[in-house]
Amino acid sequence: MAVCPDGYFGNAKMCTKCDVKCKTCYGNSYLDCYKCSDGYKDCKIGKGCVVDSTICIPEFTANLYKVP
Repeated sequence: MAVCPDGYFGNAKMCTKCDVKCKTCYGNSYLDCYKCSDGYKDCKIGKGCVVDSTICIPEFTANLYKVP
């Protein structure tokens, strides 16, 4: 697997760009971030990296609002 700089992930023998929201990643989706880019944060509720101004709610509260 390729060794890639921040902002890219190894895909076979080449580096592929991460989503703009990811500083480091393992895939090209915004849900595939290890670390978020500047201006983004991870709310830890399966939503990937979100804009810093987003209000994160605890997972147990988020589960209350899920539609069955």
